[in-house]
Amino acid sequence: MLQQTTSDTVIKVYVRLGAGENTAERDISFRIPEQVDALELLDEGFAIDGRNALITISQELDRVGIPGYMGAFDVRETTLAKALAQTQRQLAEFFKERGLTVQFV
Repeated sequence: MLQQTTSDTVIKVYVRLGAGENTAERDISFRIPEQVDALELLDEGFAIDGRNALITISQELDRVGIPGYMGAFDVRETTLAKALAQTQRQLAEFFKERGLTVQFV
């Protein structure tokens, strides 16, 4: 999943429908680059499976019962699209800080 270029490393980030083709969820996954400590990703809400990281953006209730869409990096938004976009922005920034470039596929 990693692709070397002459200037930097490109991380391919996959965005797919949730389990069972659930249109109300999105799974974000990628191969963990060697420059990133998997524990950092755990701290940001990702699950780790070998050298891969995964998070599902789905609707959940907060402590007082208000629904919202939850993503990595403590993202909480009112719609799936907003939560997905905010999670993607945060992930791109996370990788950029480590000298990596994201390609969403």
